[in-house]
Amino acid sequence: MSIAKGLKHLGFTSLVDFVLREDNGTTVFEEWNSDKPQPSIPEIEAASIAWQDAYDAEKVAAVETKASVIKKLKALGLNDAEIASITGG
Repeated sequence: MSIAKGLKHLGFTSLVDFVLREDNGTTVFEEWNSDKPQPSIPEIEAASIAWQDAYDAEKVAAVETKASVIKKLKALGLNDAEIASITGG
């Protein structure tokens, strides 16, 4: 779980609303500066999972979109080298 990503997903901004630090390999709050109440650890954990799920979905969508574009370019008659020069790889 990433506390920072969970808090970001909840709408908080690092170094503005909160400051975290590492203490013997554990992330802990150093400061809480937001006007809003500090979320509980279960709320932060849930938000961190939601952030990761959204991030993973974006990655999958990007891969699927690239595959779709390549398929369409091949249908237009472009070869692999031409497609690579357009898509960067």
